[in-house]
Amino acid sequence: MSISKTPRPESPSPASGGKSIHSGNGCLWGCLALLVLPIAFIILISLTAGPQLVQAGSRKLSSNLGRSDLSLQILEVAELIWPDSAGLHDDLGKAYLKIGDSAQAAGEFNTAVRIDSSLAAAQNNLGVAGLAAGMPLEAIPHLQAAAELDPGSAQVYTNLGLAYQAIGQLEKAQASFQHAADLDPDGPDAWINLGRNALARRDQIAAQGYFEKALTLDAGNAPGLQGLGLILLASDRPADALTYLKAASALQPLDSSGHLYFGLALAALNQKAQARIELQRALSISTDPAITELAKARLESLNAAPLASSGQPGGEIKKSP
Repeated sequence: MSISKTPRPESPSPASGGKSIHSGNGCLWGCLALLVLPIAFIILISLTAGPQLVQAGSRKLSSNLGRSDLSLQILEVAELIWPDSAGLHDDLGKAYLKIGDSAQAAGEFNTAVRIDSSLAAAQNNLGVAGLAAGMPLEAIPHLQAAAELDPGSAQVYTNLGLAYQAIGQLEKAQASFQHAADLDPDGPDAWINLGRNALARRDQIAAQGYFEKALTLDAGNAPGLQGLGLILLASDRPADALTYLKAASALQPLDSSGHLYFGLALAALNQKAQARIELQRALSISTDPAITELAKARLESLNAAPLASSGQPGGEIKKSP
């Protein structure tokens, strides 16, 4: 026995001016399914498995599939089911950071800490959010708490060192960076931070040793190359500095400081045309007032009078902006 089918009306022809909406409806329903079904699936899993599975699933979506947007939606839905899960609030804060919403991220980290002050990750993340917002003094208590809760984390001690450095407590910063280096001696970042902090303390000999250590671990480390180049430039050795500063600038073409210091080395060698190009590049991408001011001043001096062939790098580069 056959089943009768309702006759399907013919689609209006384009010649008559009519428009078919069948494909549009199909696309609409398909898009809705792509949006709703994954969230519904996560809700179903969540009701039976708990927030930890949701967190793990959202991390895989974000890291493995690059779907930070879907990860955020899933976490927002899960948060409605478990509003008292500190871990969910912490992961939601990280998801907001990935889309550039730092204010919302800080709010989620703060909620996570309020729910569970023993969650080291949330304490660290709240401290990092404070650093990013230009509030290092407020960040320090959270980073100290994170260090006490997770004493084996080099990253936590690095963040704590950066906070101390930002408020001018260089000795405490040095101790924190050293602790990070002790925990992760094979990571170049800890040695770079030690070198930068040594420069801030005007200890060029120690700084040079730290930068050289970083470069033994990673010969293409741009901050290490730049650090050594700065020390050589400040020591009236612009020709030696040029090699390091040129390499650092090439490795990080969007770093305004790299173009600034490369330009200063070129100017010290009386290579005025190329120096102007590098200093102008620094100005075009700089968001740091100190870098902008120094690049403008050196450009003005280049345009005002020719530099002596020997060139002097000047004292202003002894301390990184």
